[in-house]
Amino acid sequence: MLKILSRKCRKEILEMIMGAGSGHIGGAMSSIDIYLAVLNEMRDNDRLVVSHGHTSAALYAALGNFGYFDVEDATKNFRRNAPYEGHPSLAVNGVEWCSGSLGQGLSVGAGFALSKKLQQEAGRVFVVMGDGEQQKGQLQEAREFAVKYHLTNLIAIVDDNNQQACGTVDATTDQKLSDKYQMSGWDVVTVDGHNFDELAKALQTDMKKPLCILAKTVMGKGIAEIENDWHFHGTVISKELAETAMARFAVTEEELAKLKDIQKTTQKQYDIPVIPVTAGRTYQGTSDIRSAMGNALYDIAKENPSVPIAAFDCDLEGSVKLSDFKKLRPDAFIECGIAEHNAATAAAAVAKSGMVSVHADFAMFNIAETYSQNRMADINKAPLKLFSTHAGLDVGEDGKTHQAIDYISLLGNLHGFQVIVPADANQADGAVRYAMSVPYPVAVIGGRSKLPILTDAEGNPLTFTYGKGQWLRTGKQATVITYGNMAHRAVQASDELKQEGIEVGILNCATPCDLDADAILEAAKTGLVITYEDHNVKTGISGEVARILCGTSCNLKTLGVHKYGSSTSPDNLYQEQGIDVESLKNIVKLNLK
Repeated sequence: MLKILSRKCRKEILEMIMGAGSGHIGGAMSSIDIYLAVLNEMRDNDRLVVSHGHTSAALYAALGNFGYFDVEDATKNFRRNAPYEGHPSLAVNGVEWCSGSLGQGLSVGAGFALSKKLQQEAGRVFVVMGDGEQQKGQLQEAREFAVKYHLTNLIAIVDDNNQQACGTVDATTDQKLSDKYQMSGWDVVTVDGHNFDELAKALQTDMKKPLCILAKTVMGKGIAEIENDWHFHGTVISKELAETAMARFAVTEEELAKLKDIQKTTQKQYDIPVIPVTAGRTYQGTSDIRSAMGNALYDIAKENPSVPIAAFDCDLEGSVKLSDFKKLRPDAFIECGIAEHNAATAAAAVAKSGMVSVHADFAMFNIAETYSQNRMADINKAPLKLFSTHAGLDVGEDGKTHQAIDYISLLGNLHGFQVIVPADANQADGAVRYAMSVPYPVAVIGGRSKLPILTDAEGNPLTFTYGKGQWLRTGKQATVITYGNMAHRAVQASDELKQEGIEVGILNCATPCDLDADAILEAAKTGLVITYEDHNVKTGISGEVARILCGTSCNLKTLGVHKYGSSTSPDNLYQEQGIDVESLKNIVKLNLK
């Protein structure tokens, strides 16, 4: 049956690619037999991850013939109409994760497999990858992670055709695939990737370790004229050759009748756990945002013992305040080591698997360094929670390499993420409780230092409501719009200016990517608005504030980080950048004149 189906799918792959006028014919032809073998072995609760998504034509052909959708829809609409995009789309039934940059798929599979283990759920996870992408460093992180967590439900299948976009794999890196996996602690089996009996035997292995199947394949398999030729990685063949090849792949009516008994497996639907928002701790005096974040996570986990929660750490447990959570739920504390890329992707995959998943790290590492991974989490609608600490110049003496001053601009590019930058520990507590309760990705971001506990203009402790600004002070002559590390400095400046007879309002906007437009327009009535932030002044809130103020007669001044910081205390850094309390007061006075 699978041999007949293989020919049929090859014809449909050609129809897709020739109809679209683009596509990756070489890899699709080498991968199709792997997809068919895996789908034939899959059972309910099994999951499939495709890492080398440029082989989407083969994936669509296989899924369509296994009954996930009408394969004719794919042949007619491939790369032309949704949902059959050039790389697998979540809108296609049977696709659980959209692939993006190569090298992330094994981390996704590891996350899926780990979630099964944590939730004591049956089933295996199959990850199909290309051989060229094994050059990526994230794969080594994922290989070691899979062994550490004994993911004996994880099977990686490598389409080992020794071809990549610009030459052979051997000529590009001369990598030893079997050694890479074996030295990491995996079992490795080598098979003929076009032999269904060999593939089936390997896929049915009784696993004691994570398993890698090196499937030796032929790029362009079935079209002799282009076989093993890397030039056809992404090149469309001639119309004449395509017609000749499709004639070779023709399937008779009698053969089609033998395919009627193909059964698809049932895809499990994972619900997002519900965590109710309850009252949190109340802080007084001073406290750091990161401690409040860690305390809130601990409290939520303790209050909701039946809710599956996982917290991913990258060798920074003490700094990101995960120690209490680790003591409470040691099995759900996932130590990834200094391997942020795998941690980011695996955490996102766990978030797509019926668990609440937190990736806690320095902002420089789980926002700036892992931007691509977070972007893929967003595209795949993974409700990942980022707890990002040590943000801004506030990290001080660690210097410019660790001063994350671009987190708003990075996360602001991601259409699904919500971004919260609390002004004190009380607001951070509310922000974490909110983030853990909603079904979409949220980043809660704070600095390193202890900050004063603030009150609003009426003297009440700060609370959190997404998208709403809070007036920390009122004033008729000017308004400072701020958030995070700078809020208490703005309050100090306002209080000192008041003693000089100058009334300055302070509007705290803790959701910098979704500003409170009504409050900002109210602020504009003073005639002078100053944005004040521990962030690159070009890419922080100033641009969005300016957009909101368009059409008003308000004067706008922007204060923020305008160059990389040096290695000194936060107070010195703010003074160097002209955003300390005295500088803010001087800007207010100068512009009121």
